[in-house]
Amino acid sequence: MATLTVKPQRIGGRAGFTLIEIIVVIVIVGIILGMMTVNLRPNDSQTLKEEAKRLALLLEMTQEEAITTGQPFGWTFTSAGEYQFWNLDSKGEWKRLQNDEFFHDGSLDSRVHLTKLESGGTELKTDDRLVFPPAGNITPFKMTLVMDKQFAELSANVIGKISVNLGTY
Repeated sequence: MATLTVKPQRIGGRAGFTLIEIIVVIVIVGIILGMMTVNLRPNDSQTLKEEAKRLALLLEMTQEEAITTGQPFGWTFTSAGEYQFWNLDSKGEWKRLQNDEFFHDGSLDSRVHLTKLESGGTELKTDDRLVFPPAGNITPFKMTLVMDKQFAELSANVIGKISVNLGTY
């Protein structure tokens, strides 16, 4: 009996990918990854919005802490972009809170600047104290944060509720 041996044959005569095809695929994948990376970075308006909301929450927490503890709290802002929290002790002296879990020194994003702070219609200067009394009623205030040509205005009403409004110049 005769055996028939069949050898596999290639159709088209080639197998695999050419160097050009591999390079084209790598370039396409690189472009797609580059576009994804750009979209993952927060833009300036997102950074400003996040900083404004974070600061608003911190100040609302400060008001709630003053009510809960029955002690006045204070907040100051320096020209270097840093802020501190204060507590009025039993002797009537303001003491800076440094080791508290929530109320410790902090700073805004280096690109965000506080340009205006008004309390009760009076403009506060750097290192002036914004006071949160334990009775729960505060003097309404407004502050403006600026980043490039965008701004965020934080407005507090008499019960300490803070709203954030964004805009551009």
